Amino acid sequence: MRFFLVSSFALALLATAGCTRAPAATDAGSRPDVGPPRDTGQDAPAISCTTDADCDDAFPCTFDQCIVGNVCDHRPLDAMCAAGEHCSTTMGCSAGCNVDGDCDDMDFCNGTERCLDHMCLHDADRNCDDGQSCTIDSCDPVAGACAYMTTCDGGVVLTDAGPLCTPFVAPGDFTGTYLLAPSQNQGCGITMYTISTITMTATGTSLSVTGLRIDSSPVAMSGTSTGSTFSVSYSDSCGTYTLTGNFTDCREAFSGHWSASFGGSCGICVNMNADVTGLRR
Repeated sequence: MRFFLVSSFALALLATAGCTRAPAATDAGSRPDVGPPRDTGQDAPAISCTTDADCDDAFPCTFDQCIVGNVCDHRPLDAMCAAGEHCSTTMGCSAGCNVDGDCDDMDFCNGTERCLDHMCLHDADRNCDDGQSCTIDSCDPVAGACAYMTTCDGGVVLTDAGPLCTPFVAPGDFTGTYLLAPSQNQGCGITMYTISTITMTATGTSLSVTGLRIDSSPVAMSGTSTGSTFSVSYSDSCGTYTLTGNFTDCREAFSGHWSASFGGSCGICVNMNADVTGLRR
């Protein structure tokens, strides 16, 4: 998935970058917004362009631009929507949501709800698999918890303690492949990155992490571990990318934090900070 964030200051800097722009008071493009809307969501592929008209997404409330790198950027303008509505780059003007809490349906089993671009999105359904063959696993929306029913007999009494948890033993248990949730990505015309699945390799207290791609090229992050805590990073001329985490009790998952900071010519990119979870695959 890719999305492009450009600050208002950056928009001014890009005014002479070789793309044709319409006045900010109207939707960009020499033609009116007509025809079916384009997919401009996070998972939409970048659209190549030479002029602003190539970027027309058919939503009157978005300011469509061809920015540096000859890719399209769509800036939502809430002021062009009716009172109480917001401009979404995937839906146009709609009531939508403002914060994650607006989307909470109070259902534990269908995953965590998030508000993104004024749209409510669900994470994957709750995973209640405990890794044990003698249990039937299910999710109870009333109790708001995973439920486990034992199926083995033969005189053996099973006590199901819930989801599988193998005690973490450092440093060997760092090594493995993990799904990063939520995945992280950004594109700002000058550079773009994405990270979703990582592979961690431990050599003593030294760590190497692959899975980060910058401008479509894979790079390796490196760092060290202390006990069950780790920190790895990668820097180039544009920015510094850092992933930290801790395996609190179990080797199956870690809680962590992702950050991306930019400077120099890449100062128009937005610094990113997000809490993440790593789930062993």
